[in-house]
Amino acid sequence: MIVLSLTSGGVSQLAVRRLGDLTATPIFGTEQGTSPAISPDGLEVAFVSNGQVRIAPISGGVVRTVADSATCCTRWGRDGYVTFRAVGTGILRVPGEGEAAETALEMAPGDDCADFDVDADHDVAVFTNWGNPFRVEAVQLSTGEWKVVTPGVKPFLTDEGYLIFGTVEGQILAVRFDPEQMALVGPATPLVDGVRVDGDVWPYYSVACNGTLLYWSGASTSGNDGRVVRVDRSGSVTPVDPDWLFNPGTPEVAVALSPDGRRLAVKVTSDGGDDIWVKQLDDGPLSRLTFDDAVDRRPRWSADGSSILFNSDRLSGTGHYDL
Repeated sequence: MIVLSLTSGGVSQLAVRRLGDLTATPIFGTEQGTSPAISPDGLEVAFVSNGQVRIAPISGGVVRTVADSATCCTRWGRDGYVTFRAVGTGILRVPGEGEAAETALEMAPGDDCADFDVDADHDVAVFTNWGNPFRVEAVQLSTGEWKVVTPGVKPFLTDEGYLIFGTVEGQILAVRFDPEQMALVGPATPLVDGVRVDGDVWPYYSVACNGTLLYWSGASTSGNDGRVVRVDRSGSVTPVDPDWLFNPGTPEVAVALSPDGRRLAVKVTSDGGDDIWVKQLDDGPLSRLTFDDAVDRRPRWSADGSSILFNSDRLSGTGHYDL
């Protein structure tokens, strides 16, 4: 089965689609759910909603909350634990039945991690380290020892002993993995090219424990050549300024039109960081509005057009965003 997100009437909800069916069935109580992870027995799905980890029966029933302080990247491991990326830079885990969450992996300052997947013997896990460069690492849970395994992102471990991982170029690879040595066995073999990548960092794919691979083909959703366009109601597309290209950065593209329609606030990634800039429409100048080293994003205009609101992690420095 596949659990995916459907949007209807502006509201998103998780839904399940059996591989033999053409339609998906909404799952009760999963509105605004993201990062779904199916339980090992296939009866429930864990997901993130409004900063909480929640669990819903796939066939319908009572939805329960099992953890707070979640941001993304839920996995439901063979050991029965639901792991997720927490606010900050670590991985927390909580039993599927719901008890107090505990730290599964704590990262050093400046690093970040996600995609925690535990091996069949429950003592070794692999994960993405979103440091520089992005890489797959492994940790022995009983000792806390960890090693860099390979460049790449979004790792999965299969029951047959393979490590499946992706690249930010949209490729998926497979290689034998030795959990005792926390190392690859031989060279990796490319499986798929041309996988859709969100924000140039997040390939759209998933792998079941038995090795079944599901992926979404297509181009990246952002990159270094962003262009703002207007689309009229007939579907005609016109660049706002044909000569203006910019890097919208990752993991999102954020633009906001001023109330008078004469200015555009955008989040731009440059050598100076992630900042808010203002473009005078149509072919006027582009000026930088924020200069902090932190991430400034999601600009919104005040009703009178005199101010711009945005959120930033400059107060925390840990990925917790304030307005």
